[in-house]
Amino acid sequence: MKKREQSLRVSLFSLVLAFAALVLAGPTSYADIFYSYGNMSFSNGISGNGDYVVGADPTLAYRWHFGTSTIDNLGTLGSDTVSSANKISYDGSVVTGTSGSGSSRSAFRWEEGVGPMVDIGDRGSGAAAGYAINADGTLIAGQEGISPSQAFLWEQGATPEMTTLGYLPSGSTSGQARAMSGDGSVIVGQSHNGTSTEAFVKLAGSPMYGLGFLAGGTTSIAYGVSPDGVAVVGQSGSGSGPQAFYYKDLDGGNDFDAGEMIGLGDLLGGSFNSSAKDVAIIYNPTLGRDMTIIVGYGNTDPCATKLGDTGKRAVAWVDDVTQGVFAIYDVAYELTTRFGVDLTDWVLTEVTGISDDGMTITGNGMHTVAIETSNGDLGALNSVMVRPEAWVVRIPEPATWAIILLGSSALLRRRKA
Repeated sequence: MKKREQSLRVSLFSLVLAFAALVLAGPTSYADIFYSYGNMSFSNGISGNGDYVVGADPTLAYRWHFGTSTIDNLGTLGSDTVSSANKISYDGSVVTGTSGSGSSRSAFRWEEGVGPMVDIGDRGSGAAAGYAINADGTLIAGQEGISPSQAFLWEQGATPEMTTLGYLPSGSTSGQARAMSGDGSVIVGQSHNGTSTEAFVKLAGSPMYGLGFLAGGTTSIAYGVSPDGVAVVGQSGSGSGPQAFYYKDLDGGNDFDAGEMIGLGDLLGGSFNSSAKDVAIIYNPTLGRDMTIIVGYGNTDPCATKLGDTGKRAVAWVDDVTQGVFAIYDVAYELTTRFGVDLTDWVLTEVTGISDDGMTITGNGMHTVAIETSNGDLGALNSVMVRPEAWVVRIPEPATWAIILLGSSALLRRRKA
């Protein structure tokens, strides 16, 4: 039996509070809750204000304003043939990502109303990718080089400059930055440490700090950091398998010198494999306190009636601060049971981003769609196709997270033990 990572407790008072909130919150129709891209596509991130999603469609970078169904094709650099938008600024006006042809890749910056995307350089390494951006789009971080590679920071100015972030002590062969706080003062990612690759935190003016590993693990990577820079999430090896983690600075100094890495567990069934991609800390008026919401993916047994289902699931971990534990929730299960969203033709496989206020999440899934083809004199042939597709969920009210956290005893029992 797999070891239980954390205990889960729900008080009677909290359940009463949650169901009271359920009566007050949320639309009854899912038309304004669940949005799908409508084509083969991938979602990589969401703007801090929750209005825009970026990704690839399927080989060209896009910016999607899902509320108005507006899709901007961001193009490529020069004669490149493929591109992907990876992260977007708070208001959605600046995007970073990669553009290239064949095995060649360059990091780009695209700004609304300014013109086509711009190559931000690679420090002479011949390759670069933009994976992180600050709130106002003036700072970009990512990876430059391939072998060796290292994390970089690019800063806009009269003379834009890309600088290396270096490595963890004794590291020399690989590194990448994956996310940064709203003001850009906290950057997280992965660096070689001399023997393996390890999640890092880089504070402005300070060297990298390694976050270590979960028990039984030898590698880790940080994928996300909260807008205020106090919470980091990612994936670490563990005794159970690849596992999502949460790391928080315990002394409140934002220097990560007194923190701990916490394993977040996985869903029941299937092989153990979970990862955390993004995190938001919000004030929940129903509970009268802050809540930490972590998003990513987990794994369970595949559904035999779902085409293309491998068992990978979009999940959210929600923190009950009073009890100091995280509970894991299957996003599709919550959408169908609480809001009546029809996901018969969907498998939601991962959440890739969450807005700063915790009200909007985006991710990827496998969507089964009907197709009709002509067969000459025999007429039309009807069949189905399973395609990867980006989606967005707009949470109705902050109280909804309280409902999900405190009113879902069924999912509490789904957590791997």
